[in-house]
Formats: sequence, structure tokens, C-alpha cells
Amino acid sequence: MIVRYAMLSLALALVCVCATGERVVVLDWRCGNSMLHPNLDPEPLDFGSFFVAGGGTLADRKVEFMDAVRVRIKTILDGAGIAVRVEHAPTDAEVETTVRLTQWASPAGKNEIGSAHYDPKNGRHGDEAVIFGEQIRRNERYGEAAGEYTFDDWVAVFANVCSHETLHTLGYGHVPRSECPPDGSDIEIMLDGHTMGEMRSEQRVLDKCR
Repeated sequence: MIVRYAMLSLALALVCVCATGERVVVLDWRCGNSMLHPNLDPEPLDFGSFFVAGGGTLADRKVEFMDAVRVRIKTILDGAGIAVRVEHAPTDAEVETTVRLTQWASPAGKNEIGSAHYDPKNGRHGDEAVIFGEQIRRNERYGEAAGEYTFDDWVAVFANVCSHETLHTLGYGHVPRSECPPDGSDIEIMLDGHTMGEMRSEQRVLDKCR
């Protein structure tokens, strides 16, 4: 099963983003009102619905999980040459991207686990991404990698999808699998669809895929 992403963009071409200053990414775990999906009531991510191999759920290690995801997102974006600060809550700094994590299933269906909005004319006024927790849970349950995930697996899944959608808000487009197929540990994070097995693995922006 291939999980999908959506990008709502006012740009027709890929915009190359250079790190000229520190960008601020806010992870909204309570899922405030979304401009991408204004007709849906905010529903926070239900950590208790994600079971961990060996017993328990992500709710048992909620704070540790949130921070591990934050750190991994920063590692992925730093590796792409993007100087970034990732926060869990609103900040006085100018926000580049707000990532809202919700328990919603995707309104679009089709295995879509995340969507993002990028407007090149919006400058640094804060574009938005939404991560669909229920869609991720369903794909884990019914996909080719069905079964309980480890704590580290869940960290990888959420960090990868959050990073993918954040990169959309910074102007990065999809990379067709036919142009840059995964090769061992080299998995391009901006592929137009990943398997759930790939979502549990290390992903990054690969120079060879640009």
C-alpha cells in the first residue's frame, strides 16, 4: 500500500529554498482551526489509539514521543541545509510553518496521510500543513506492514510525514518514484507516495533526486 500526500500550491514550478535565516516550524498537537480544512472541527491527535509493540500506547510516553518527533524533524531539515527551529507551541518568533496534527481521517481518502498549503507570495507569514492521524493508523493496520509498531517506528512515521509536508510549505515539490526509486537506505523524503515500510525508515532530501 502506498500512502499519499496532497500539496495545495499557487506555484507551478518548484521553488528552491535557501537557508538565509532560521525558520520556525510549530507543531500544533492540539490541532487548532485549520485554514486547509475550515469545515472540520478541530480534533487533537489521540495518542492512545497508536499501539506500541510490547504493550501500551503512545499516550504512555506522550511527552517523550513529541520531543523525539521534534528532534527528528529538525535533523531532517538541517540535513537539507535549512536552518530551522521546531517548537511545540506558538512562539513570539515569526512562524514559517504550522503543522497541525489531528485524529481526523483524510477528507480526501485515498490513503492521504498529510496535506500542505504553499503560497510563494505569502512570504514568511506562516503556511500550514495537516497530518491525519486516523489515516496513518488505518494504513498501519491494513497496509502491507500490518501489526504493532515500536516506539521508534512511530517516531519515524510522524517525523517523516511532518517533514514532508513542511518541505512543501517551503516550496519543495514531489519527486516521482520513477525518477528516484528508493535504493537501500537512500529514501527520498519528497517521493510522491511512500510505503508504510518506507515511512518507518530514515528519509531525507537526497541531492541525487534534485
